[in-house]
Amino acid sequence: MNDPTTIRRLYGRRQGHALRAGQAALVEELLPRIAVPEDGALDARRLFGDDRPLQVEIGFGAGEHLAGQAAAAPGTGFIGCEPFLNGVVGALGHVRDGGLDNVRIHMGDALEVIERLPDASLERVYLLHPDPWPKARHAKRRMMNHGPLDLIARKLKPGAEFRLGTDDPTY
Repeated sequence: MNDPTTIRRLYGRRQGHALRAGQAALVEELLPRIAVPEDGALDARRLFGDDRPLQVEIGFGAGEHLAGQAAAAPGTGFIGCEPFLNGVVGALGHVRDGGLDNVRIHMGDALEVIERLPDASLERVYLLHPDPWPKARHAKRRMMNHGPLDLIARKLKPGAEFRLGTDDPTY
């Protein structure tokens, strides 16, 4: 997985409906301030300026859960990863409205961020209601495969939590 020549493919739409002016402004103004840096090693100090605990949410949808967790634990750093623009816009609105300075956003593949974190650095990882991809031929698209799970396991501190929420029997 750490091979830089490995190319992953994200499935689904990157963008839904067109953004309104206020939403576009969030993407242009707020996202650059709280975006996860595009390259280099990542840790709490680089992302937040101190050595706070870190949590990651993979595929945060519109960001309600991410924002709620961040508001409840202001001393923890939250990294939200979502490949879809409309979801990122939703999360940006929650970050702005909640005055949340403990959230960083990555618009793209969560594994790209997780790979760059030190081993045993995460307190918790959330994967809530991932796309099921129920057909056997789509199994490679599932986040719940050995490759991603092994990577996530390496990044979790001893005693940390991986929280998976699903109602799909595939998982």
